[in-house]
Amino acid sequence: MLRIEVCLASVVLLTCGLHADEKSPIPKGPSLSAGTASIEGEALRCAVTTLRYSAQIQTVEVMRDGKLVKTNRTVYVPEYVTQTRLIPLKGLRGYIANSQGIDPTKHPQRLDLTKLRQLLKNSPHVLFMSDRDKVSPEQVRKVKEGTVILILNPPPTG
Repeated sequence: MLRIEVCLASVVLLTCGLHADEKSPIPKGPSLSAGTASIEGEALRCAVTTLRYSAQIQTVEVMRDGKLVKTNRTVYVPEYVTQTRLIPLKGLRGYIANSQGIDPTKHPQRLDLTKLRQLLKNSPHVLFMSDRDKVSPEQVRKVKEGTVILILNPPPTG
């Protein structure tokens, strides 16, 4: 019985899997990005490290009509990119993780600047998330108590 299930799974994988001439889906990076932050005057200097995927073309050999044919396919290679941004403290939104847990589905609250200054003195390591991203409950459970999670607007273009 187990052999039949394995054979059926193999047939499904071979017939329904990605073919060399099909485009592979673009992977999505994690919602939370690590980085550091420090307060400089009336702004917050952030160094955010994000995971991005860059498209690269690979040449592969595939069997087509009984012949070995070379074809190109797009693969997505992960790369970490660090950006430094200066964000005004006025209107800064975010969370501070606590033992009760944070609810990422709720609207983020404005951070108390005196509390934020103290937290950043103790540890400049923070997590960042885009205002467009959703954080899964699994990611929230992994966040250490007292960790600052800041909401970033997309960087200005141009």
